[in-house]
Amino acid sequence: QVYNAAISACSRSKNNSAEKRVSRIDGWQVALSILQRMRRYGPSPNDQTYANILQACAESGQINVALSLLKELQKSSFPLTSKIYLPLLKACANTRNVNVAQSLIESMKENSL
Repeated sequence: QVYNAAISACSRSKNNSAEKRVSRIDGWQVALSILQRMRRYGPSPNDQTYANILQACAESGQINVALSLLKELQKSSFPLTSKIYLPLLKACANTRNVNVAQSLIESMKENSL
């Protein structure tokens, strides 16, 4: 899917200081913009879409944005998969955020993942 490829590229987008002067939009923001477009016009996002967006947010240091999106998914009827949790768990490991990691693992257990 073209949208998933575009969102995946956003997670690899590393803006250096020179690039940030030219463009104030980070990859995670572009990923969320693509998600909004998909929700509005289609196709429907799938678990890979959300995993890529969460990865883009996590790799940009936007853990709270990623966790907010996860909470949104948990409240919806979207079927959660381990693929969705993996980018957040990796980010927790990289930042040594044990409390959030434990919370995510508990959520996975509750969802039988």
